[in-house]
Amino acid sequence: AGEAIKLPKSDGVGSYNSLEDIVKHGDRLEHFRSYRVPAKGDGGSGRQTVDFHVDQGLFIAFAPAALLDDASVFQTSVPAGTFTARAANGEETEVEFSEDDLIILAGDAWNQFINDKHPGLRVHAPAHAFSVPADAPGLHRVWYGMMQLPPADAMSGKEGHGPTFAKLRQSIIEATAQIADSALGLGCSGGLQARELMEMSCEANQIHCWHSCMVFTDTVNTEVCKAKGMEVKCMSQFGQVYRDEDGHGDYWPECSNATEFITPRPTVEQPTGACDGFQALIDDASYSKRKQLANDTYLLWKVVGDEVKCKMVTKGIVGWLGFGTANIGGKNNGMNGASVVMGLNDLKVGMTINEYRIDDSKTAFRWWKTPLTSTNVKSKEMVATGCFSTMTFQTKAIGEVALNMTGTNYMLWALSKQANPTTDFGGYAPYHTGVSGGAPAQYRGLVEVDFSAGQEILATTAVGASDSRSKALLWAPFLAALAATMTSFAELF
Repeated sequence: AGEAIKLPKSDGVGSYNSLEDIVKHGDRLEHFRSYRVPAKGDGGSGRQTVDFHVDQGLFIAFAPAALLDDASVFQTSVPAGTFTARAANGEETEVEFSEDDLIILAGDAWNQFINDKHPGLRVHAPAHAFSVPADAPGLHRVWYGMMQLPPADAMSGKEGHGPTFAKLRQSIIEATAQIADSALGLGCSGGLQARELMEMSCEANQIHCWHSCMVFTDTVNTEVCKAKGMEVKCMSQFGQVYRDEDGHGDYWPECSNATEFITPRPTVEQPTGACDGFQALIDDASYSKRKQLANDTYLLWKVVGDEVKCKMVTKGIVGWLGFGTANIGGKNNGMNGASVVMGLNDLKVGMTINEYRIDDSKTAFRWWKTPLTSTNVKSKEMVATGCFSTMTFQTKAIGEVALNMTGTNYMLWALSKQANPTTDFGGYAPYHTGVSGGAPAQYRGLVEVDFSAGQEILATTAVGASDSRSKALLWAPFLAALAATMTSFAELF
């Protein structure tokens, strides 16, 4: 039976006491991979496309790969390549999957955070590799997997005194980025293991801040700060000191004598009683079309002349809601440079809705907090009371981007229940997530909308910033076939 799971937190006090607890508080990474099969004679025959590696996460769940042609038609006459797993005794076995299988593989984090401290729960994390088929030139091998990570503040090592998972993972990312021929795949490949990369160091003119080495500036460096009787520290806009386990946020070097570490912002208070009426809310007959953006989030709309009236609806109380036009080719999946309508639930200022243009390179709200002077958006209303939150507006353009009323619009959406925004401290809006984290796909995504047809062309949260529209459409039939299989995985947790 083995010992109960007890994974220490970096605060030295708390711990994660079950697999369910670990999974609930760890991030999940969605991976979409497309490999074009080379023409015969272009090399690669007899070699692994991605060599043997062990993934970083606790485990990864994935669906079998599929072959598609340039017209997005499934090609089943040839296998989608080979998948080889290496057993604990070193024996390598080529594994075959059925099209409706869901495969779950333990990762290296299971070794470091579960096996090493709980021998009774020992699970082998198999190294694995794959190769594209040699006899399918010009086809696309498409694949989807979801990796479960440990909580960022979970401590590694048998006694729980090793680096946090956040620090280990960043060390891997930075180390592998310097290895030209590493077959990274999804994690620690080419013989690289997370346990070998426990420490990272910065140069004398840098400080380790927000999982990276940030270079000193003319106004923030060792000499300048010392002259002020201070030290160079990695700080938040709230005057608190950053550590690796503090995870995602907005941090930068400052001269400071602060000693208080990062503490979470007060969360948005959520309803605790019964919440009826959501179905009636999304069945609002004053709108003609709707699209489901996530499990509990919908977009409703109707075309009014040359404008569209939209209503974004979600369960629970939000800190903010956002909907806008994706900046195709922009950083962070088109977020940077995007024009958005954003509703803020600011406890001090009240409910506001404005148009914004997200900075071309910086994501934190404080860098683009000033609303646009555009008067496109009208009939604005933000409601976040009771059990639900809604944002309503009518427009024909967002910022300088006109909406297409007769064809496809490439849009993005997001929301946060983590905390309320504020105009204090230089302007703050929390990360797009839930009160205590949660699957990213439930709080942000990319979506294609045809306001005239109201039909879902393609909805996905993982279109890469460098993907072309044709590449995105290539995934459509594969994602549709995958949806039913992945639903069973989501229900496990």
